[in-house]
Amino acid sequence: MSLLSEEELAAFAGVAASHPRLGAALVLSEALVATWIGAEELGRRELSWELSVPRFRRTLELPQGPASELLSVSEEGEALAVEDFALRPWSLARPDGFRPGRSFQITATLGWARDEEPPLPGPLRQALLLTAAERLERPASRLLSERLGDHAVTYAPPDALPAEVAALLQPWRRP
Repeated sequence: MSLLSEEELAAFAGVAASHPRLGAALVLSEALVATWIGAEELGRRELSWELSVPRFRRTLELPQGPASELLSVSEEGEALAVEDFALRPWSLARPDGFRPGRSFQITATLGWARDEEPPLPGPLRQALLLTAAERLERPASRLLSERLGDHAVTYAPPDALPAEVAALLQPWRRP
C-alpha cells in the first residue's frame, strides 16, 4: 500500500480521481525517492541490529534506514532508556557517546505507513506528491536545455528528480 492515497495525489495534481495512472505514479514516486535517499523502501518495517563499537563515537551509523522511531536500545544486554538517544534517519546519537569494545542491540522502526504513527514527515510527503504529479503529466523525457543555433537539446534522465524535490529530501539522504 502506498504512503499516499490516490485521492490525495489527484487533488494535489489537479486531475480527476479516476485518472488511470494515479496508482502507478505513486508507486514510481516512492521507488524513485527511496532510491535517491539510499533506502531499500519507504514502507514501515521493524528491524533489529547488534552493533559493536570499535572506537569511541558520539554517533552510530545504522545499517539501514531511514529510521523513524527508536523502539529499544541495550548495551551488553542491559536495557537503556530510549529518551537518552537522538535518532536520526541513518544514525543514533548519544550525548555521552558510545564506548569502544561495547556491543549495542538496537531495535527501530524504519519508514512509514499511511495510517500509522509516526506520521510521514511533511517534506517527504511534499516530495512524494511533487514527484508523482510530475510523472502524471510529463512526457517520457523532460527537456532540460535547448539551443536554437545548430539545434542542441538536452533531456533529463527518466529517473531524475526535480531540484526542489532533491532539496526537500536532503535531510533523509544516506550520508
